Amino acid sequence: MAYMFSYYGIAASAVLSLMNYLILGFELDIDCFEIFLACTVVFPGAGNVAFTLLEYRLGQRGLIDAAIENLT
Repeated sequence: MAYMFSYYGIAASAVLSLMNYLILGFELDIDCFEIFLACTVVFPGAGNVAFTLLEYRLGQRGLIDAAIENLT
């Protein structure tokens, strides 16, 4: 089921990304700090956590070892 729903997620992401672009694109009073925070903290942080969990789930590394390497 996870494999099947990944296709639904990919299909929904294209539509939702376009909607997000249009909604935020026409809004003129965007706070720059929110965009800066998302680009510098949330996405790299979530990427490191996801990559740590990926290495752990694939059995390539232990959880603590993968977390230490990704944080350094």
